[in-house]
Amino acid sequence: MSLTEPYDVVAIGGAVIGSSVAYYLAADPDFSGKVLVVEKDPSYQRCASALSAAGIRQQYSSAINIQISLYGIEFLRRIGETLGVDGDRPDIQLHEGGYLFLATEENRSILEENHALQTKLGADILFLEPLGLVERFPWLSVEGLSAACWGRTGEGWFDGYGLMQAFRRKARALGVPIGQLQRPASNGRATVSRRYCWTTGRASLAAPSSTPLVPAAQRSRVPPASTYQSITRSA
Repeated sequence: MSLTEPYDVVAIGGAVIGSSVAYYLAADPDFSGKVLVVEKDPSYQRCASALSAAGIRQQYSSAINIQISLYGIEFLRRIGETLGVDGDRPDIQLHEGGYLFLATEENRSILEENHALQTKLGADILFLEPLGLVERFPWLSVEGLSAACWGRTGEGWFDGYGLMQAFRRKARALGVPIGQLQRPASNGRATVSRRYCWTTGRASLAAPSSTPLVPAAQRSRVPPASTYQSITRSA
């Protein structure tokens, strides 16, 4: 991996977001560009992917969030097939235990409205009256409760660190280099000269001023490769 080698897309931050961006681009037959992923901590010990409880649910009030999550659960169910490398199928220990949302009489209408949208979009969410709650969750006190919603399927938890590693391995198998980004050697800064630069964590989305897809307010100045001490290939 060369500091002077041009890339069409650079994902700064190599955990689950950066690695998944790299995977989706590399796996897209309509994309012919070169992708690079860089990460300052090759151990990934403190990244959100390693520390997160890693849950998934469709119980949102926004249609786009519900649709994204419906896509997400299908992807997680097929992860062994989709992200497998050389016959090695990743297992992220997906457990569809469901989320349980409770409401008092005051908030019942909100729960009903959200449930109607969720089920309309295809989410498997049950609307439960207090009696139904007791039947399914006998340990739960329903005093003061008017209703509840429970994700019968499609909601639960999984191994977030395992998902990140699966994306990283698949992206590398598709030819995406993943390197370690060291601290800047100087305070020099320059605009991005290639096409796109996705950054994760606390960094900003950056693109050259000629890129029409990114609003001007979202463009930022980031250090060019020459201002960094080194970019080394990670294991």
